[in-house]
Amino acid sequence: VIAPVRTMAEAATKMLQTMQIVPDVLSTAVTLPKRMGIQYGPGAAPYGLDGACSELKPATVVNQPHSVTLEEPDADKHYTLIMTDPDVPARDYHPFREFIHWVVVDCPGADISAGKALFSYVGAGPPHSSGLHRYVFMWFEQSKKDIFDEAKAAAVLPEGRGGAKAAAFAEKHGLGAPLAAAVFEAQWDESVDALHEGIGFVPPPQYRSPAQKAKHGDA
Repeated sequence: VIAPVRTMAEAATKMLQTMQIVPDVLSTAVTLPKRMGIQYGPGAAPYGLDGACSELKPATVVNQPHSVTLEEPDADKHYTLIMTDPDVPARDYHPFREFIHWVVVDCPGADISAGKALFSYVGAGPPHSSGLHRYVFMWFEQSKKDIFDEAKAAAVLPEGRGGAKAAAFAEKHGLGAPLAAAVFEAQWDESVDALHEGIGFVPPPQYRSPAQKAKHGDA
């Protein structure tokens, strides 16, 4: 039996509480009016539509999703998509909260292929021994058509991705509460070391993999 659409949107709203996205990313509780779906690869099953949180391997999410959809978007409106990790470098130790993985603004009708990437996609990179990280996708409706230039110039999201706040970005640009959200969890696998190398990130000593300790030391 397939749950009604409204029930699945309510499940996603509840998931924000149970996964502690409220208050770790969003300061106050929200009611999500819509669902969203995320598909990694053209043959992969989409997730997020049922409001559940999945665990995915970093190796499977290295590349930008094949599609990120929003339920019943308005073709005349523009939307912003944000992906963020609040668990940096670990869920129980997060001085760098958050790490922004992806921001696409000015998406007409929630079409990310027609939007403008403020931050290009970076896959999941949970450090070794840091446990499960939460990766949060959120769709926002823009109050105006073009925010790319002002967003790029704003200090709310600095040039570096670490320490930025998705909710602060949304507030700065009048995006309001998210329309839809989806979350997956991931923990370290051997693909993560290459991702860290590619973005120039060396985890704190306690979260370095054996290969990273051999290269960078463990102190």
